[in-house]
Amino acid sequence: MTHVNNLAAQAAFEAQGRTKEYIMYTYPLKDRSDGKEPTESAVRMPEYLVEPFDTGPGGLKSMQAFINEKTAEKYELQQVIERSTYQWVLIFKREADRA
Repeated sequence: MTHVNNLAAQAAFEAQGRTKEYIMYTYPLKDRSDGKEPTESAVRMPEYLVEPFDTGPGGLKSMQAFINEKTAEKYELQQVIERSTYQWVLIFKREADRA
């Protein structure tokens, strides 16, 4: 594990044949220097939306309906990750020209 900006460590890991499995973002609940809570804009990633989704017995038709809803909310589907037969993670990005 290394920091997302530690490119030297990432290159060393890649040279060892390791692969990137995931990126984890963390945010402190309090600013350590002054004890104040961070502002909302400091802890959110407004351009991305990560949604766990369970298709259940409705199958992929229910997922397509959900994707259509998010498209109407000005999000564009970027990636779909299959977690199991019915469980997925959908990653959307806010459409810049429609925001």
